[in-house]
Amino acid sequence: MNAHRPPLQSLLPRALIVAMLAVGVGSVARDAIAQRPRGEQLSDLAVFNRVVVLVKEQYVEPARIEPREMLRAALKAVEKSVPEVLVEDVGDDAVKVFIGSAAGTEVRTFPTRDVTSLWEMSFRLASIFRFLETRFGADVDRREVEYAAVNGMLGKLDPHSTLLEPRFSQEMKMSTKGEFGGLGIVISIRDGGLTVISPIEGTPADAVGIKAQDKIVKIGEESTVNMGLDEAVERLRGKPGTPVTIWVMRKGWEESRRFDIVRAVIKVDAVSTERTGDFAYVKIKQFAGHVAEDVAAGIDKAARGKAPLRGVILDLRNNPGGLLEQAIEVSNLFLKDGVLVVTQEGQGVGSRREVKANPANQRVDLPVVVLVNGGSASASEIVAGALKNRGRGFIVGDQTFGKGSVQQLYDFPDTSALKLTIGQYLTPGDESIQSVGITPDLQLQPVLAADRENLNLLPDENTREEDLDRHLNDARTKTNKPAFELAYLAETVDTDEAERRAANAKFVDDFEIRLARRLLEQAPAGTDFRRTPLGRDGLRAIAATVVAQMRDEEEQRIALALGKIGVDWARAPSGSPSAGPIVVSVVDNKPALAGGTLSLTLEAKNNGSTPAFRVRGNTESTLGYLADREFLYGRLGPGEAKRFTVDVKIPRDLQGRRDVIRVALADDARSLGTVDVPVTIIGLDRPRFAYSLVVDDGNGKDTSGNGDGLLQVGERVALVVGVKNTGKGAAAEPTALLKNLGGAEVFIDVGRQRLDALAPGATGLARFSFKVTASPDQPAPGKVQLRLQVFDGVMGDYLAEKLTLPIKAPSPSTARSRAVVEASAAIPVLAAAEPQARVLGRLDAGARVESVGEANGFVRLDLGGGNLYGYVAGSAVGPARGKASTTAQGIPQGFSMVYGRDPPTIRFVDAAGAALGEVVTTDAATLELVAQIADDGAVADAYVFVGDQKVHYQRLASAGPTAATLRHSLALKPGVNVVTVVAREDDEFAQREVLTVYSTRGDPFADKKVVRH
Repeated sequence: MNAHRPPLQSLLPRALIVAMLAVGVGSVARDAIAQRPRGEQLSDLAVFNRVVVLVKEQYVEPARIEPREMLRAALKAVEKSVPEVLVEDVGDDAVKVFIGSAAGTEVRTFPTRDVTSLWEMSFRLASIFRFLETRFGADVDRREVEYAAVNGMLGKLDPHSTLLEPRFSQEMKMSTKGEFGGLGIVISIRDGGLTVISPIEGTPADAVGIKAQDKIVKIGEESTVNMGLDEAVERLRGKPGTPVTIWVMRKGWEESRRFDIVRAVIKVDAVSTERTGDFAYVKIKQFAGHVAEDVAAGIDKAARGKAPLRGVILDLRNNPGGLLEQAIEVSNLFLKDGVLVVTQEGQGVGSRREVKANPANQRVDLPVVVLVNGGSASASEIVAGALKNRGRGFIVGDQTFGKGSVQQLYDFPDTSALKLTIGQYLTPGDESIQSVGITPDLQLQPVLAADRENLNLLPDENTREEDLDRHLNDARTKTNKPAFELAYLAETVDTDEAERRAANAKFVDDFEIRLARRLLEQAPAGTDFRRTPLGRDGLRAIAATVVAQMRDEEEQRIALALGKIGVDWARAPSGSPSAGPIVVSVVDNKPALAGGTLSLTLEAKNNGSTPAFRVRGNTESTLGYLADREFLYGRLGPGEAKRFTVDVKIPRDLQGRRDVIRVALADDARSLGTVDVPVTIIGLDRPRFAYSLVVDDGNGKDTSGNGDGLLQVGERVALVVGVKNTGKGAAAEPTALLKNLGGAEVFIDVGRQRLDALAPGATGLARFSFKVTASPDQPAPGKVQLRLQVFDGVMGDYLAEKLTLPIKAPSPSTARSRAVVEASAAIPVLAAAEPQARVLGRLDAGARVESVGEANGFVRLDLGGGNLYGYVAGSAVGPARGKASTTAQGIPQGFSMVYGRDPPTIRFVDAAGAALGEVVTTDAATLELVAQIADDGAVADAYVFVGDQKVHYQRLASAGPTAATLRHSLALKPGVNVVTVVAREDDEFAQREVLTVYSTRGDPFADKKVVRH
């Protein structure tokens, strides 16, 4: 929940609106900081110190401010964002900071015992940053480092205080404001292209005829090929009234067409309304800047039907919140007097503020059913809590998220913004929902039972506020129980349909809506609700009858569905004796191959003399897709044993691992304890990629240049990338991407290439195309900056590297002449017609190749049927004594390509040097990690993560070849430890290898960090 503090003399509800502009923060020192221009040095802490001032003066719970721990957290965040940095604690007294550079690894120890205030924390961090910043490489973004430090520090306070980087800050403001300057289109990346999902009716894009599925190929003069979605949004949005030109390709068109569009204010529809029978259905997606107005208008519109409205269904499901002011105004639509919400900011006198309803703003007297679930948070909970606690509305659904804190936005000069928790809110009656949420009057439990593959009978453990690290607590919370509970047979919706429903504003009449309508239908027709109100108590009396009827209906439907898959889900007869002991044993848990199916079979046996009913088990796991799996046995007669098998599809990209699943067992009367099931996943061999590249600037179907293999302004070239799978596993869906990292000097026409599947050792060619241009009013560009990525869409393995290609001065075109030449000896083939060009491949002595021209004393060779060209010194070849000899793919006999960019290899070994398997099992508390790193060139450094914690950094070789050994003693937690070693040649070109270590020491579930969805 976001809020903005007004001038102290104002006590109006408007005081609680989110700050959209920079705000004063109330002290001479703070104003001085705000006026100071951002320094050039990281150690100036320009943003960090502003945040410290605000935390000191505004944070809701000063007792949580622990400067020493906040300093450590800031440094740990820097450590994660900068590979060359490692931070180690030296007890409670100091931190040891390591920084790697070309000169080697330097280390310095900084005391922390004396860090007892926020200012001492800032001074110490400034000292540490002065040590680091002079040793950072040119690739380290100083601003990003400071942002990381700020967020690391704030993470020690609570999960909602955070620094929003500029792009996220602007997005948040637009989403809460509910409008922005733009074209009025919903866009996404589909098949690598910037695609219009839908134009918004009545917007500029709609007016000029933009249609769904249109591909935007150019914005202004920039190609959108491999342009990120956030980059495209940044270019399309802007000040209303300003023009933007886009080029669009549509199915059936032979070429793209130009659209000149003037931006306008685009209003985001956060509210949708529908008349369903005699009831108004109102869906609030989030509490943006005009929601209350839209809710009132929507109900008014629904009331224009032939029959009068008899009630309102207010749908707040999956509404994450938004503006506190709008939550208050929506509540006021239904409540004419009394307290709507109480805010408690900090601990000081006068920090409590009651916001009361304005009778003039009350608009709706109709009965209200409010739909909520675990995704209803913050502002949604204010509305639901106000209507529930004031007896106005009947709440249906699931326990809400439990976010009862208030955040305020503070803008900074660099356009970042601090979102800081400044208070908590209380629902009427001074009841806090922090970490607890709003308990519905009617708790719903959807049941899926279409088949054993789509089985979900028991409640899933969804992530809520209480599961977040460092969540706030409040003694004013109350644990309530729902008045009614109802399990119902839910519709099975596949993933595609769920996505369509989420993206489409079209009304879907689901079970919850039908239930709400059924409750409201019981109110007598023709009732004047202004004179005879029907509130929460009245609806609760109606629900007693309706729920009893529906419980019988739904239990029969669920039992019938489960019966079809062989489960007797009968309830125990009233008064029946308790069953005897139930013994559960593991029948089958054979290892499963990644990409295959893990089958787990457990047997439950009733060793008692009376039947047991509704016997079941539910899984807990550290892996999401192994959690909340259900074993359903149903009724077990005396001495009866039943088996139940759960099949889990294992992703192909999962690393090999040993793990354990804990199954919690119960019947309809009691808990039956737990059973642990060992699980083994065998990982697939993985691909890895090496590449070579050459510029094709000849005159071909997609190229026009002088043919020397060098970039010049005005050329349209193909960047040909040879890709080789040097790994042990296949790449089923290899894809290569080329992205422009510069400006308008490069216009990419083709930037995405899907290659055929690559078996180990197999090769393929990706052919990108782009044009090199120069702006008439700008100096001629001297280089082209690109990023090349090669990845496998199935396994996820990838290679990435920044490319800097020089732009040369114009030179004469290659003299064209076709002939067959023969290599007089084994010779290198270069990627361009200059001696310092990279080696593309090699020709054996006597190899006969077709030549297509000469440039700068080099002969241009056709090496791939017109798809690949290379250059050899003219003196190294002569006329051939026969025809050119090629393979079926058009590659010359005797030519071998050199894949010169091959990332380092990483090999895990034991103390004796023997290779380890992908999973190591140990009962020790530590493991001595040994990784051998090799490369034919220099490997700058390597570092180690265990889970998400960086534990080791090591500077390696400044010159190649590299043969290094990395050693580090790892502290292990019980259960699975995922160890990742990264070896880098530079800031992007790197190799990652993963080793899974399973520790049998201790209980892996002791810290309760099981996965919750």
